[in-house]
Amino acid sequence: MERQRFLPLLAVIIFIWVLWRYEAALALLGFFCNLIMPFIIGGCLAFIVNVPLVHVERLWQKLFARFSSDWPKKIKRPVCLIFTLTLIIGIVLIGGLKIGPDLHQSFNMIVKTLPKASAELTVSLKERWSELALSPDTLDYLQSQWSELLRAVDSYWENNKTTLFYNTLNITTSLISLVSNIVIGVVFAVYLLLNKETISRQTRNMILAFCSGKRAAYLLDLGSAAHTIFSGYIGGQLLEAFCLGLLCLAGMLLLGLPYALSISVIVGFLAIIPIIGTIISALLGLILIGLAAPGKIWLFILFFFVLQRIEGDILYPKIVGKSVGLSEIWVLAAITVGGSLYGVLGIIVSVPVASVIAYILSDSVKKRLQQKNIDFEQQNP
Repeated sequence: MERQRFLPLLAVIIFIWVLWRYEAALALLGFFCNLIMPFIIGGCLAFIVNVPLVHVERLWQKLFARFSSDWPKKIKRPVCLIFTLTLIIGIVLIGGLKIGPDLHQSFNMIVKTLPKASAELTVSLKERWSELALSPDTLDYLQSQWSELLRAVDSYWENNKTTLFYNTLNITTSLISLVSNIVIGVVFAVYLLLNKETISRQTRNMILAFCSGKRAAYLLDLGSAAHTIFSGYIGGQLLEAFCLGLLCLAGMLLLGLPYALSISVIVGFLAIIPIIGTIISALLGLILIGLAAPGKIWLFILFFFVLQRIEGDILYPKIVGKSVGLSEIWVLAAITVGGSLYGVLGIIVSVPVASVIAYILSDSVKKRLQQKNIDFEQQNP
């Protein structure tokens, strides 16, 4: 009874302190998030790698099912994990080796055409300038404003050189911290994957030991649902990205569009990132098509629109939608919040996290309606 009275009081005290000292609370939350960021990255990587790892282990089990010796079981996990990581790294490298030369060629094309385009723009501006027939007073005013703008830029540079230096230093430090977090996260992910059964059993025992029977059952059910949602979402996203890349490649080859393989690889890779990935892949595709074949850019726009409708109406609902169960507006809200907090990683993880939160709310609403003798199915036909 004393514990039941103390916990709500403690929660109220913490809530009041957060409202009163919200800046300190945000700083403390940011410090805690930065502290556990390597483990968050490792957990996300472990979830992603575990999806193909499960299938590789099943294939291993079928191949060595007739062996009476125990050595296939002993080496199954490390061998399958090494094979899975090699497969993932190989796919990324092959995609990068294909995209890199095409992007380099496009950049060289921009560099070669830039002087000619700049000269044509200068001539065009001079012609337009002469057509304006500005008075000498107007020309003097414009020249004085231009000189004032240059002096303002020089003054800003002189007054903010130290600040710009420290900002550059902070960016460099952040990049180094990001690299170190990724390295630690990869090591942590490998450890999780090598010992996932042991960690799962230890976590289950801790929940059963420190929680009441009802609370433990709820947490275990929530963990199982979260695992199902995350695994289904990641597996669905990977399968959808692969199918979308193949459709893009087939369509671009049939239409005779250039850079078909490179753009299809970009579309497939960025399909893992909801909404934002579509925008980025469309822009990159427009740049590549516009440089190689400007006359076919409208054909690519039409094709990409049709491709996105196929993804939105057929692929995503059939492959990913069942595991997520969120409407488009909540997906957009989730990736907006996740992206503002943790960037690209937040965008990828935010959708299944929001799906888990929706599951918790739906389960809570269902139980409360049942307590009030209200049929949940009638309220949600």
